[in-house]
Amino acid sequence: MKKGIKQLILPWIVAVFSLFVVSCSQDDSMGGFDVDTPDLKIDQTQFSVDKNSGEIQVNIQANLPWRLQANQSWVTPSVEQGEKGSHTVKLAYTRNTSLEARVAEVVVWISDQSKQTIELVQGQATLEDTYNNYYVSEQGSGDGSSWQEATSLSKALELAVNQNDVIHIEMGEYHPDANALIDSEQKKDYTFLIQANIKLIGGYPKNATKESKPSVENKTILSGSDSSVHVVSVIAPKVNGLQVVLENLTITKGLGDQASSKVNINGFDLPRDHGAGLIVMQSNLVLEHCEVVYNNSGRHAAGIYIAQDSNVVVNHSKVNHNTGSNANSNAGGIFVSASKLHMNFSEVSFNQAGGVSGGIQSLNYAEVNLVNTIVSNNKARANGGGFYHRGGSKSVIVNSYFYNNQVTDGPGGAISNHDATSMHMISSTIYANSSSKDFSGVNNQNGNSIYMYNSLLFDNYSANGNIQVNPQGELVISKSAVVNKVYDQKGGQVALFEALDLNTTDPLKVRPASQKSPIANFGFELAELTELKQSLQIDTQAIELDLDNQSRDGKKSIGAFAL
Repeated sequence: MKKGIKQLILPWIVAVFSLFVVSCSQDDSMGGFDVDTPDLKIDQTQFSVDKNSGEIQVNIQANLPWRLQANQSWVTPSVEQGEKGSHTVKLAYTRNTSLEARVAEVVVWISDQSKQTIELVQGQATLEDTYNNYYVSEQGSGDGSSWQEATSLSKALELAVNQNDVIHIEMGEYHPDANALIDSEQKKDYTFLIQANIKLIGGYPKNATKESKPSVENKTILSGSDSSVHVVSVIAPKVNGLQVVLENLTITKGLGDQASSKVNINGFDLPRDHGAGLIVMQSNLVLEHCEVVYNNSGRHAAGIYIAQDSNVVVNHSKVNHNTGSNANSNAGGIFVSASKLHMNFSEVSFNQAGGVSGGIQSLNYAEVNLVNTIVSNNKARANGGGFYHRGGSKSVIVNSYFYNNQVTDGPGGAISNHDATSMHMISSTIYANSSSKDFSGVNNQNGNSIYMYNSLLFDNYSANGNIQVNPQGELVISKSAVVNKVYDQKGGQVALFEALDLNTTDPLKVRPASQKSPIANFGFELAELTELKQSLQIDTQAIELDLDNQSRDGKKSIGAFAL
């Protein structure tokens, strides 16, 4: 039976196979199916555009389906594939906010053997393109995008979190508000919080427009209303080449606590008894044409507190009339701890401390450099009326002037050096300072060093024997005038001088009385000052000028003011 079935099926299989072979033979006789060779044409493959956003168009001609892909996210094609034929494709690109040019490639292909690349080069941005501008007025309630949409200062500070953002502020008076980053609901912890390397520019006129220019004459006041323990708090991250900039601002009426406590702000523990006006923690900061005035602290640093490896530059600014009211308060004006302070063409005056350092205090290996700076009329109870320099700190003082600073119950009317400090004083003047005890000029204690070059120390009054300089520490005098003696480069006495040899008509500008004065003839020449600048690695051109910004070329005047 099975054998019979096989005999019936086999012929049918053979017949079907034969038919298939014949059919294939017939197709072959017609020439078969011939695939097209890929042919891809693009009218332009090189483009160069500016920094702004926009789009370009390319024309694609293909005889087969094709695909397209960009290798950068800032380029977006209008399509990613197409059929055969002619096509116009748009390539949109975003604005370049980088300070470098950038390149994108767009690959178009039919197959691996048939592809072309479109190159798009976009120009670099300028620095102004990398930040946002915000605008502030006293009654501002807008989004801050323009003067017409001006916002509040507190709101602008919340928005300005990108590096290099700029806040433009109309003249007026501003008060801090609550901030979600401050771990406290107490009103005394309200502060103008700066958490990025941004710029605040005050001094714009009322009803400002885009044509308005800032001026220091248009007072822009940041006030703590005798309530805030810190009027301004700077906790911006330290980044090389970036810094916070405050310009044309008055910071006033801060009130630091009398007891030690801290408030946590975005991970930083800020002492409430330091920095009533301005506190700077682990940040880079520049003050330009600012005033930090009339702040009070129950303990320390009524004006400015600089700590935790901060770097602060103060240009053309005043830190005046700040008071530490406690009997043990330190640093009425500025307290620098484990940080750097560089002051240029500035003033620290009329500050008071119930303890030490009426004007400036350094501590914990701080670095304080004063260039063309006046430190005057500051008062402390215990030590260092003008500058209390201690704790391994270093200082360079150039063309600066210490006048009428006083200590009411201790030594060091102008300056007190304590605990392994070093100080280089160049072309500076210490005049008419006082202390109730010894060393009215400089209390240079044992283990400290002061190097005086081309400097004048004269007529400082001490109620206890009128000794103007503490001789216990290292004192190196080079071409300087101290008390009533003039010294040569190696510290040998070359002349005597008296009050008639000085012009004291303006006590803040004491200078040689005439060309005959020893004070006008035994000082450093310009070439010697330039050499000193190089040997000490002092980065300032001010060493070649006097405090009046007059050239010292051709002169040998000792002190801050040349004849």
